[in-house]
Amino acid sequence: MIKLLFSFILGSSLACASTNSQEPLNDPPTGPLIYLNPPHKKLLSIENKINILVWNVYKFNLPNAYSDFRKLAIKKDLILLQENYLTEKTVKEHTSNKPLNKFHHIIAPFVVYKNYETGVSTATRYKYMNTYSLISPVYEPFVRTRKTTSYTYFKVKGLELPLLVINVHGINFVRLKTFKKHMEQIFAEIKKHNGPIILAGDFNTHTRGRTKYFLAEAKKYDIELLHPEIDNRFLKLDHILARGLKANFVRLRYDIISSDHLAIEAQLSFKSGL
Repeated sequence: MIKLLFSFILGSSLACASTNSQEPLNDPPTGPLIYLNPPHKKLLSIENKINILVWNVYKFNLPNAYSDFRKLAIKKDLILLQENYLTEKTVKEHTSNKPLNKFHHIIAPFVVYKNYETGVSTATRYKYMNTYSLISPVYEPFVRTRKTTSYTYFKVKGLELPLLVINVHGINFVRLKTFKKHMEQIFAEIKKHNGPIILAGDFNTHTRGRTKYFLAEAKKYDIELLHPEIDNRFLKLDHILARGLKANFVRLRYDIISSDHLAIEAQLSFKSGL
């Protein structure tokens, strides 16, 4: 629970924490947020190349997960994790070990698993304007858990409108109709924003129907799928999509096997004429 987390990270490492997880599940319900390490003051610029990592870390359950994470985080500007699991060891990794302690981490938990929160997290080296999370309007069956999606806005020097970064862990083990309800919540937020977007995470698009629906909806908002250079995945669950940015490269890290998902690395640049 968040109280357990407080007992370990009292002090400057925890910039702020919201504990509104018990509020009524309205539509759309706002989720809690946990912050680790001080926020940055450096503004993102239209001239910057954004080096991004997207990875479902499988709760750091497998050997070498932490060391691989540190390796993958080198020279990154933005890190989007799914199934980040906030044990004492994970929090120490985020707050004490380089290069992770150089990032401001924004965690949006969706469930407490064995006394610790787990959810999506967005780590950044740039100053952001605003951030919030939304709890999915639908449950996964049996365990009755919801998923969270985080939304973070970055002011971009040289652009009138901010960059919106959306970190998604899609609902799973449900029918297509239920999956659509979760995606509709996300696209409803996208509809409010006319600026550039990075939409990334584990979408759980493990069927043709899910994939076709999701990519068609994204296309309605001019959001393009950024294809990895070599993609031999049997199930393509994890994606990076963008609007107003182009990919200099997108790579799957086949050499990293400390999760049940492959990590995705990419370098993005803002398109001209925004």
